[in-house]
Order: sequence, then structure tokens, then C-alpha cells
Amino acid sequence: MSSTSDEAEFPPEEFFDRDNHDVHVVLGERLFTFPFNRDKAAEGGVPWDQPHEISFDEKGARRAQEAVGLGLPPVGGVSVGPAISAISRKPDPGSAHGTCYVINTNNLRLRTPWTAAEWSEEEGDALEPRWGKNRMEALLAGPQGRVVHVAVRWDDAGTCKANAQLVPLAQNPEIWFQLRNGLIAGRVGYPPAADGGKAQTIPLVNVTSLTPDSEDGPGGQP
Repeated sequence: MSSTSDEAEFPPEEFFDRDNHDVHVVLGERLFTFPFNRDKAAEGGVPWDQPHEISFDEKGARRAQEAVGLGLPPVGGVSVGPAISAISRKPDPGSAHGTCYVINTNNLRLRTPWTAAEWSEEEGDALEPRWGKNRMEALLAGPQGRVVHVAVRWDDAGTCKANAQLVPLAQNPEIWFQLRNGLIAGRVGYPPAADGGKAQTIPLVNVTSLTPDSEDGPGGQP
């Protein structure tokens, strides 16, 4: 980082909002943590120490594993939980006093139809989601504690049909739990299989995490 003064280009107390920003990365069944170093941040350097692996017998390891999605039972043979999370302070008693970021590589798909499409140099058919090439489903979390299940279909002519329904969170506590724990994007089982039916793995995206911090609506309209 270059600077013409002795001060950090990004004052840590402003850029990091006086919080602890550890970074947790999940690789398979292993959890690595990049501890935030406030002194390095104050000096304008790289604000993280070298990563270390979290052992299962460490103090607080179980809570950390739950937060990053380790130990959650798969749905239909597919891992679930957060792919990317930003865990922040909550008013709940006993909640974490700092903030951290989570990247769970188990729930991220590196090759997608956008990166392996026919216009690339890679040979073979383009990758398709498990539900087909002309259909997609997702759970979108919005304001006021609302989550919407969206299913969209389209044809080659460009005709598109969409269906959207509110998700009853009382019947889907795992969705609430993941969102409450800072999930930005990940996967959950939906609908629940309490009635003996099969739940499917479906993407969950917290739209409010990606919404600009402004009182204006889309296009600058209130």
C-alpha cells in the first residue's frame, strides 16, 4: 500500500467500524481462520495474520463450525448451509461480540453455465443446473422478515413464466437460522420433509445483504 503520509489510507476505525473481522474458510471438513490484526490495520498493512486451522477440540470450535455450516446433514446427498456469510453483531443474549466473514467452498459451484458456456474454448456441452437449462428456483430473503420462493421457466422464444410465494418461516426454521447467522448466499433444504416428502436443495440469497445502503428505491425512486 502506497501513501504520501504516515496515516493509513483507510482509517481502521472507519473502514472496519471498530469490529473484529476474522475470515473463516471451509475446505472439505477443515476450517481455517485468518485472524484480524487491529495493530496491522492501524499501520495501514494487511490486516490479517497467517491462517491457522481450527481444531475440533478448541474452545468455541463447535460454535464456529455451526456458523460456517460444518456438521449440517446433507439434503439429497448435497451439502447445505452458507456459501458466503457476513456474521455481524446481534442483540441476542450470548451472541458474538464481533463480526467475521465466512467462505464455505463446499457450497460453491466453481464451474457454472456462465463460465463453461458454448462460447468458451472448452469442449463439450455447457453445464446445466440439476433442474434443467430453462428453469431456475431460488429463495430470496427480503425486508420485514419475508422470504419468497421464486420459480421461473422460459422457452426458446423468450416467453417467461414466474411464480412467487411467501415462505412460512415457522415451518422452515433452518432458513431463519441461516439468515439470522449472516448468510448472504448458500443452500438449504426446501420444503421441509416433516410430512414424509422429500426436500430439495435450493439456493438461498439474502437480497438485503446486497442492497445499497440508501433510503432511495431502485432507479433513485423512493
